[in-house]
Amino acid sequence: HCTGDRAIEIFAEEYGEDFIRVGVGMVLDVEP
Repeated sequence: HCTGDRAIEIFAEEYGEDFIRVGVGMVLDVEP
């Protein structure tokens, strides 16, 4: 879902190094 810039900033602050900025077309490969 779409999130505003301020909400993204808050998530980035809270998650720190674990925050992953993604966008349309971004592909994440998750391995077990």
